[in-house]
Amino acid sequence: MKYVIVFVSITLLIHVSTSLAAELIVGVYDNPPLVSRDNLNYVGLYIDILEYIAEKEGWLIVYDYDHFPNLLKKLENGQIDLMTAIAYSEERAKLFNFTNETILSNWGVIVSKDRYNSIVELENLKIAGVKGDIYTESLKKLLEGFDVKCEILEVEGDYVTVFEALKSGLAEVGIVSRIYGSLYAKDYGLQLTNIIFSPVELKFASKNKTLLSIVDKYLTEMKEDKGSIYYQSLDKWFGIRMYFKETITDWVYKTIGLVILLALLLAFGIVLMSKEVKKRTKKLAENEKLLKTIFDTIQDGISLLDSEMNVIMVNKAMEKWYSKNVPLVGKKCYKVYRDRNEPCEDCPTLKAISSGKIEKAIVPGLKDSEVEWLELFCYPVFDENGKVKMVVEFVRDITAKKKAEDKLREAFERYEYLWENANDVMFVHNLAGNFIKVNKKAYEIFGYKEGSNVTIWDIVDERYHEFVRERINEVLKNKRPSKAYELPCKTKDGRTFWLEIVAHPLFRQGEVFAIHGIARDITERKKLLERLEKDIELIAKLIDRIRNDLTAIRGFCELYPELGPNAIEKALVKIDELTETLGELDKAWKESEEIREYIFKRK
Repeated sequence: MKYVIVFVSITLLIHVSTSLAAELIVGVYDNPPLVSRDNLNYVGLYIDILEYIAEKEGWLIVYDYDHFPNLLKKLENGQIDLMTAIAYSEERAKLFNFTNETILSNWGVIVSKDRYNSIVELENLKIAGVKGDIYTESLKKLLEGFDVKCEILEVEGDYVTVFEALKSGLAEVGIVSRIYGSLYAKDYGLQLTNIIFSPVELKFASKNKTLLSIVDKYLTEMKEDKGSIYYQSLDKWFGIRMYFKETITDWVYKTIGLVILLALLLAFGIVLMSKEVKKRTKKLAENEKLLKTIFDTIQDGISLLDSEMNVIMVNKAMEKWYSKNVPLVGKKCYKVYRDRNEPCEDCPTLKAISSGKIEKAIVPGLKDSEVEWLELFCYPVFDENGKVKMVVEFVRDITAKKKAEDKLREAFERYEYLWENANDVMFVHNLAGNFIKVNKKAYEIFGYKEGSNVTIWDIVDERYHEFVRERINEVLKNKRPSKAYELPCKTKDGRTFWLEIVAHPLFRQGEVFAIHGIARDITERKKLLERLEKDIELIAKLIDRIRNDLTAIRGFCELYPELGPNAIEKALVKIDELTETLGELDKAWKESEEIREYIFKRK
């Protein structure tokens, strides 16, 4: 029985070794110096480590080169056996297994042509990031937490694709890893900003736990050996020199010597610690100075308040905006920022202290200050017991924005006044003919109540529906206003009248999405024109009658020698008829003049 167990164990080991040796498909992508492809060769820290292990284990490695998002899908679907340079996260741990050993620590960073110092400065910017990348997902959560609205452009590629997006102008800032950004950002004219986030551990990932345990075993050994391929590769790719000392065996020392040595080491350690404290104190002071410099160079205002509304710290921007009340530190915020003796009504800082959440508001600046309007963000800071101990106020000057909004609102109000009080019908309908908006004149003429669900097909004579469709298509095709056209319409009670209409296209993203029309009631004008046409016909007939009468009179005059007094009598009759005709002509002419004068006055 014992031999059977041994035989089975050996068979299983041979099977596992054979299956691993047969082929190991490894996912690689462009993320130098961790992993990348150089011509037809695969290089990087991960490649050095993996090929060392493969040589020891007798594995045959087949590299699958693709973009990072595609490799994640392949790893999840079992199309690759091992993934390189992948950051650990709890979400990914639900899908894959990871090595226990970490290769390197890394974090995300924002890169751009310009310098940005805080998350809130990314407001309304277009940000490029690799789809499925841990830093892209992490920044999304940060932006949501800070209530910063911006557009995330998720590229199907690697970090170099992010750089290309910035270079081509598709995005204004990009999300990459700290290692990649520090090595390659300058090649694209970019710089690392002060916005860093999401520290992570870079590992190997797989669905094969046996495979990962083998990799872990070698990584553990490599890290213990300062001369291993792990440290050699770090030096090769990152320039990190590892120094180490040989250990001293315990048998050299006697017990008493060990005690003395420990005492000496302790004393030496105290001296070193004292020096280190001084060194770190100096470094801390330098860092504090650097942070203060950064703090003061931020163009937006920053104010730190305690829970009693006392100003603890401000930057230069705040001192500039509130120069008449400096020094600001040590005073109540409502006193120095609003010239008040008590907290402001609806104060966002008090709300943040009470709710423990980020609050924001738009507040006025000091009287006679160049900064008239400010946008205020209040971020609560908690102590170890979860109680708000401070509030950071981030203040942005929106005076120009507010003035522009006020002008826009005033222009809109003027437009609304003209819209509602115009003597002509004004309307907007979509391309299907459904009215989106109409003015009071339209309701008045058509006889409908406000809010009625009416379309253009309800008010246009059915015989003219096709004509209207042609006019809409004409505006869509030409993308410019139509020529004025006349159209018979009907009111709610069935009365017909005529409108003269000019249709204008309304655009959204370069395409016509609706029609804006101006229409004038020309029913009375149409009737007058009809009367004028009749008058013209009458004048033409009267002129013919005058011509005939004159011809007859002339004939009677020529026949006088023959007809004698009878010719004169007949000529006088025709003259009377001619006088009557001239009276009718004069009446028709006056009426046509009155109509013409009325029409021209109305135009």
